[in-house]
Amino acid sequence: MGGVSRASQIYVTALLELERVTQARKAIGKFYSQQRARYADGLQDLGFELFTGTGGFYHWARLPLELTGDGFNERLFEHEAGILPGRLCDMARSDDCVSELDRFARFSFGPLSADSYEGDLQILRKCLS
Repeated sequence: MGGVSRASQIYVTALLELERVTQARKAIGKFYSQQRARYADGLQDLGFELFTGTGGFYHWARLPLELTGDGFNERLFEHEAGILPGRLCDMARSDDCVSELDRFARFSFGPLSADSYEGDLQILRKCLS
């Protein structure tokens, strides 16, 4: 019938030892906390007003310069980057009206490597000028 081999089961069991899992959970939490703080500082220095809680790997921000999420994305797409426009999270939106969240965006730093930070901010800076 197939299934996972006994050797694979033994290997995975070792990976899931409590001490190893505890170490991984602490390391992941530490990494995301550092990323959260780092990107918060960078975004605020660029003029974004943050509206973010204390967990997760997103920053919600009001865009500077009267930019809309869609307009900002047009600029970002030229650099193979993008944000989630706030209007896409507005449950009251309709196709024919302006959303109260048009000037908001969600920035996700979860999938980014730590060494991409300077380049990420450089792209954001270019798109704001």
